[in-house]
Amino acid sequence: MCPDSVGRDGWPRVIGPIDTDAADEVSVRAFRTHYYRPDAPRPVILRAGGASAALAARWRDEFLRRRLGSTALSVYVSADGRFPGGEGPYDPTKYRHVEMRLDECLDRMRGVVARPILSPLEKYYLYQSPAHLFAAILADYTPPAYVPDDVEVNANVWLSSPGAVTPRAATR
Repeated sequence: MCPDSVGRDGWPRVIGPIDTDAADEVSVRAFRTHYYRPDAPRPVILRAGGASAALAARWRDEFLRRRLGSTALSVYVSADGRFPGGEGPYDPTKYRHVEMRLDECLDRMRGVVARPILSPLEKYYLYQSPAHLFAAILADYTPPAYVPDDVEVNANVWLSSPGAVTPRAATR
């Protein structure tokens, strides 16, 4: 990726439009020709079906609860459902990271809340959760063929409440 800038955390920041490829399959040749070019790499969101669609169909609440329900995770909580990105700092009365089990997080995402953490309208977000915490379900995932063998892949899991919003510009 050819970043427009690099944040304080060292991660690239892309400013401007990002291509979206909705093809059912993206060939290795097409990926390397259009996106992964050493001279001018371009960020892209791949919305391909195939394995991703099959996994999404299987990874429903009950499956996740059975396989990972007791797993402790850091959950990002927002009082109003907006989740700013970036380094912060953010108002702790509006945004907070809370450790909870996945089964509790799923309950909260579905509106089953014993006691709100920040507000009755809060939303929940597993934000860049390290993939190794989901090892019990990632065994049936195979990275797409277009991912070059010589590239280290940083895999994360993202899961949110319905209606959660991650605005482009951080809201404090």
